Amino acid sequence: MKLSNDSLKISGNLTLKAITKNIGFAAKYPENFLSAKFTLDRFQWNVAYEGSVMDKTMVDKDIEFTIAVKIE
Repeated sequence: MKLSNDSLKISGNLTLKAITKNIGFAAKYPENFLSAKFTLDRFQWNVAYEGSVMDKTMVDKDIEFTIAVKIE
């Protein structure tokens, strides 16, 4: 879906670790290049990480994705 002259709404199914969910995000689309940055809650896809407060290895629940595609 077109949001403006240079941005689109992208949606579809994403499968991680055998779990499929429908997602949607906005993407910039100037001429022949598409770029987007979005986050997902890793707990919804059962992406676990064994962190520790003592080791200072605690991680956020969000996973950030960056997509860049050149369209020819």
